[in-house]
Amino acid sequence: MIIKNLVSVIIPTFNSKPELLTKTIQSVLDQTYSEIEVIVVDDYSKDPFSGVDKHLNESNITWLKSDQNNGVAKARNIGIEKSKGEYIAFLDSYDWWEPTKLQNQLDLLTKKDVSYGLVYSSTCIHYPDKTIRAHAKVEGEVHRDLMVTQPLTGSASSVLSRKSCIDEVGMFYDELDIPEDREFWLRLCLKYKVLRDESFNVHLLVLPGSRSADPKKKAITYLRFLEMYEDQVRKEKLWNKALSGYYYELAFKYKKIDKPVLFLVNLIRSFLLDRTFLLKDIKNKLYH
Repeated sequence: MIIKNLVSVIIPTFNSKPELLTKTIQSVLDQTYSEIEVIVVDDYSKDPFSGVDKHLNESNITWLKSDQNNGVAKARNIGIEKSKGEYIAFLDSYDWWEPTKLQNQLDLLTKKDVSYGLVYSSTCIHYPDKTIRAHAKVEGEVHRDLMVTQPLTGSASSVLSRKSCIDEVGMFYDELDIPEDREFWLRLCLKYKVLRDESFNVHLLVLPGSRSADPKKKAITYLRFLEMYEDQVRKEKLWNKALSGYYYELAFKYKKIDKPVLFLVNLIRSFLLDRTFLLKDIKNKLYH
């Protein structure tokens, strides 16, 4: 049974540091919007929920344990299946929200008709050596953007969606290791429009060794994603641009780990396929 106005917040976790998972959960409990249920899904950790603050057990939290390690997409799907909310929000362990995140997004989404399926926010991304601010820029029909790049800042930890929209398109793809969040947004955005919240209400923590920081893992998973949607991407005449965006992003991941040769190789690949990304980067540096 769906409970009107309720937001189900789904938090997948695997061998998470208890103090960081506690911070993630507490940021949900501190929301100014109060009609919330929290569903924490452990993906077969060695010692599930060990060390998490005991007082959290007194809150409106459902604690679920998987009987085997299936990955983050499956963990989110387990949470969706157990959810009762009219709206679904996702928050990855180690990430956290400002107190007004849900209220801001609901204010935007509830003013629109059902053709708008999700809303996302501007995001602060915290690396070990710096913090960058990623502005929410795109809205409306963004499926073409998602075929080329990942424009939804904050990704899973940023998005709030209507549960009815998820019921329509299906849950996260959990068969192979792909950019499961981006693939999910693309399926949603092929049918629904997007809203943006410009407030920096979402915080992402990027730890050393994470998949998002590993160029080799990024290469494998992204190419799988492109192969899944190759027919549609080619139909939109975006194949070269999509590959260019992939090599461009890959180049700067190599730059971050001090691999100058691989940085230049992938930057050249990007430029030869499509000049858009490099020219846009140069323009931004000239005018900012």
